[in-house]
Amino acid sequence: MGYNQDKAFEKARDLFRSMKSEEICARCGAKETEEGVDVEYFNEIYRISLPAAEFFPSTLSPVSQLIILHYLTSTGIEKTTGEFVGYNDLPGGMFYYKAFCKQGPERIAREFGDNPERIVAISALLGGRKASHGDVSVRIRIFPCVEILIILYLSDEEFPGEAHVLFKNDIINFLDMKDISMLTGEIAGRLSRMKNHAIREGSPV
Repeated sequence: MGYNQDKAFEKARDLFRSMKSEEICARCGAKETEEGVDVEYFNEIYRISLPAAEFFPSTLSPVSQLIILHYLTSTGIEKTTGEFVGYNDLPGGMFYYKAFCKQGPERIAREFGDNPERIVAISALLGGRKASHGDVSVRIRIFPCVEILIILYLSDEEFPGEAHVLFKNDIINFLDMKDISMLTGEIAGRLSRMKNHAIREGSPV
């Protein structure tokens, strides 16, 4: 049976409604408000109301809304080191690995392989910062407790350019492997759209 995103969303929304907001916030670094829960996502603050579990602003994609609800309702307690690892190094990572590569690293390589420094400027608009791995790399905090590392390697005479997306291994306490794969697609999509917008506007980034 395939993944039913609508059913997954309804299940996550019902779970969110059933949980205590103060417990959610204490675990996930969110903020409790009179209207619900505020959480940082890609350097922006989104509010999920209670008891309706509606998003404000309502501009997020359904995939992002689902990922946020899964993050807020997570209950993982695995002991981890907090080091960056590849998707296929996470428990169960090989199951969605092909989809992960297609949605994330391969798309990022196509978009930024010819001008990798551009990803530094673009990611800064998402709160990212330059790192010191590979030929070019950036770190982006997606949630208060979730950070990713993107590493680009330039092409040469023997090998094409590559992109790698790494995660702190404690991400498994906040998102499952399907969520992480979808999140990587959201990351690649945002970077791509922002790059194309900058090109259209004639921006130096």
